[in-house]
Amino acid sequence: MISDVLLKKKPSLAVYKVCSLYILLLQALTVACISSYSNYGVMCLVSCIQLAVLIGVMLASPCRQPFSILFLIANWIFHCGQIACIAAGQNSVLNLDFRLYGSASTIESAFRFYLYSQTLVAAGSVLLQRATTAKYPHDWIEFGLHGRKVAMALVFVGLPFWLYMNISKLAGAATDAYLGVYSLSFPAPFQAIAFFFEAGLMMLLLIVGKKRSGSLLFWSVIALKVLVMSSGGRQDSVCFLAVWCLIYFGYLRKLSLGKLVRMALVVLFLVVAIDAFGELRTDGFSFSALFDYLSNASLIGIVWDSFGEFGCALSTLVVSMAAVPSLVPYGMGSSYLAGFLSIVPTLVSRFPGLKAATLFTTMLPGTKYLGGSFLGELYFNFGWFGLVGSLLVGFVIGWCQNRLNESNNSEQGFDVWIAAVLSMFLLLFIRGYFTDAIMKIAYVLLFVWVSGSFFQRVHERRGSEMSVRI
Repeated sequence: MISDVLLKKKPSLAVYKVCSLYILLLQALTVACISSYSNYGVMCLVSCIQLAVLIGVMLASPCRQPFSILFLIANWIFHCGQIACIAAGQNSVLNLDFRLYGSASTIESAFRFYLYSQTLVAAGSVLLQRATTAKYPHDWIEFGLHGRKVAMALVFVGLPFWLYMNISKLAGAATDAYLGVYSLSFPAPFQAIAFFFEAGLMMLLLIVGKKRSGSLLFWSVIALKVLVMSSGGRQDSVCFLAVWCLIYFGYLRKLSLGKLVRMALVVLFLVVAIDAFGELRTDGFSFSALFDYLSNASLIGIVWDSFGEFGCALSTLVVSMAAVPSLVPYGMGSSYLAGFLSIVPTLVSRFPGLKAATLFTTMLPGTKYLGGSFLGELYFNFGWFGLVGSLLVGFVIGWCQNRLNESNNSEQGFDVWIAAVLSMFLLLFIRGYFTDAIMKIAYVLLFVWVSGSFFQRVHERRGSEMSVRI
């Protein structure tokens, strides 16, 4: 009843978009007018205020925006987590401290780049919002008829590859801790096919999530992912679980107070598990080490540890701004071109320049242990003009959000599942590389199209045979 009243008070979508863009423009001008960001306390405060404003804009929307909010929060954690640690005097938790990779002026420029990027991501998401339709548009494959078959095909094809990869990681972690995992290498097509398993699980959740079997599937996958994270490799699992929980609690299940408490407990458990496996991965996982960790851990300490480790995406942006174009020329889109060409195995390796650009940080000095950053990659390719890419990312987020909002409709389509898969890679993209996602997305979409078309043709053939007999 209360939610109905609140919904009636929300503005129309057109009015909302105009007002939101006006607010986003005002806060961007305010950010630009601040003369200096040399103080980390000021940087932390400004980034937090901006995040609160952007979340407020999303909450005011007449359409639900949970994924858009999740992306903005994740982007803040990955690019401002270490800034918050330094402002709070928690220097001991920093991993790959961004201050080691650039001068004070470079760090200030990187921070401004982040602030403008956050604004443009939010603007793109706002511009692409649309009202939920009463009836889902005609799907390219009949999801209700063939969705379960396609999902099971994905699971069974991907399972052997997924098992081999993760058993190898667990064995490597048992032998030589995280170094044993880090030294493993799997061919890109192998990894892409292994992803079929997780994509199939996501499709199954959308199909059976509202049923009793959906609860069993949800909790079983949570347990499986926690086991996988014990090897020390957590990035893929964290992004998968974020979308997994968002869809289950945010769309498939009606949130009551009891379910809200359970969701909070799940999130707390996962946060503790993620931090624990991060702390233990250097020496290897063991139950005695886990017990020692839990006996000394505190919630606030876990939060600072997470900020200190995940927040090092800013280091990648800083080193990009420090080295490009003074030491390394602009990529001019080479890393994105390499990503698309990587769909064809071994094709990129025939172009030495493109091969180096797939992991652009390898071209920059002093980046042996740095991971990716979508902001660092945008700057590497186009400099400050790369901010336009943040707007495009916002458009993709908006498209995914619109599709996810359709997940409660009875005529649910494959587009909802595609949005869920893209949402995972968008979260990964914050702290990863463009090339990481393209091959997996292309292969899984191709497989779904082929298998779905096959099942549909078999169904139509059987239907025509039945009509001939009658």
